[in-house]
Amino acid sequence: MKNYLVITLGTREIQLLRDALSPNGFEHITEVSGNRTLSWVQPVDQPALRVSARYNKEFPDVYTLTPRPDGRIILDNWTLFRPIIDWPLIRPALTYLKEKGVRLDVIMLVFTDQEEAHQAGRVKKRENVDNDTVYFADIIEKLIREDTYFDTAEIDPFGRYEAVTDMGVQYEEFARIKADLLYADDVQAVYLFPQGGIDQINQALTLRLIETFEGRVIYLQKAEGSEVQALTFPARFVDTLAAKAIRKHLIDLDFDAITESMHSNPAIFHKASYATKRLNLQYDELVETISEAEKIVDLYLAMKIRFQKQRKYNEFLWRAHTLNEVLFKTTVEQIMGPVHAYFNSAYGKNDQNPGWEAKLTETHPDLPAYLRKKKVSINNPNRWAYKSIYIFLCNNGLLTDPQMAVRKRIGDKLELLAGKRNAAQHGLGSITHGEVNAILGGNKQDYTADDLFSQLDQIFAVNGFGLYDTIKSEIEALI
Repeated sequence: MKNYLVITLGTREIQLLRDALSPNGFEHITEVSGNRTLSWVQPVDQPALRVSARYNKEFPDVYTLTPRPDGRIILDNWTLFRPIIDWPLIRPALTYLKEKGVRLDVIMLVFTDQEEAHQAGRVKKRENVDNDTVYFADIIEKLIREDTYFDTAEIDPFGRYEAVTDMGVQYEEFARIKADLLYADDVQAVYLFPQGGIDQINQALTLRLIETFEGRVIYLQKAEGSEVQALTFPARFVDTLAAKAIRKHLIDLDFDAITESMHSNPAIFHKASYATKRLNLQYDELVETISEAEKIVDLYLAMKIRFQKQRKYNEFLWRAHTLNEVLFKTTVEQIMGPVHAYFNSAYGKNDQNPGWEAKLTETHPDLPAYLRKKKVSINNPNRWAYKSIYIFLCNNGLLTDPQMAVRKRIGDKLELLAGKRNAAQHGLGSITHGEVNAILGGNKQDYTADDLFSQLDQIFAVNGFGLYDTIKSEIEALI
């Protein structure tokens, strides 16, 4: 009877020890390329053999790599790089089995290799191919072979080449391929360690193994900062596994990532779907009616989530732009009533819009002249007009807003972001957290994104992430 260990490989399996660099003749360098700062580790006397060095403040002692290109360099120069390499995610699982006296017959390393699919056009993003773990599998095999305890184990790299994020495809592939493993009659235990890799591969493999070997499947788990634990699979394992992924998505308030097939409790998906639709402003797909004030808060929270939780700064930009378009509009409409009907795209910047000008005059006889004095075109309702009208109404006693000073400053700051948003949209550019702060800070650098969100929380009376913190808690209670 044979013991199997199945490991799925992820992008953080091989790491570089920062403290080991200098003693072993390596150095860390950075380069500025456009708006990006690139980070590298290279041998001092062979700088051509440099590899990328990704820093994560949660793991300050190491650098992670770009698996395909860096893995190839390390593999081809193994003796040179070995002293600075660590594999802290997989090594503890092997140590655990060794300490338990488990003799492994087969170690299966599940990796991805999408190069051929990319060349054929089936995988569009080169980034996905660069994150393939094909060379990490060879590196892990070398590291395993350093311990003679595993000399008798057959190491069996197993590649996934197509549709790596399609759980259905992977589920079928794990049934058809490797039948000698998945349907072998001499299996004593299958130790499964799916800490790394792609969720869909991990879940498909887990489901197939449970279906085939049931209680003989032993799940090895290592949470950050804790020891490896061995868990036998309960009947509700699929839900348990899904719960881990769901919790991760909830941390980021990434409700869109919670799919209907992830958990047997339909209420989880229904709540996540509701949150997704509101954050994406898909109100026509909701049964209930959402007020205009609630819609603006949804827009703001979508913007805040993209920035603070998901670090999707380009998506933050276009939501900030949309918020800028409506920041003063709803307040102005409290006095003027709905004004959208006065918009006519046929009127250019220097044209006259009689209907809109008449509405402005009806609101206050001096309003059109005020807008002209402020060099605001009155051809159409727009964000510049809304802001100036808002200020006029407040200054002339037609509108009372205790938050006037805060709202004006927010409007000024959102307008600063508009140019960057246009550049990112039309030039396929991107923006970073630091760039956002630099733009908002202006010449004095006295204002940051934290200040922006604090003031927006104030005018919208929002605490944290409002409704979406509540939905997160409701889903957590259902897992």
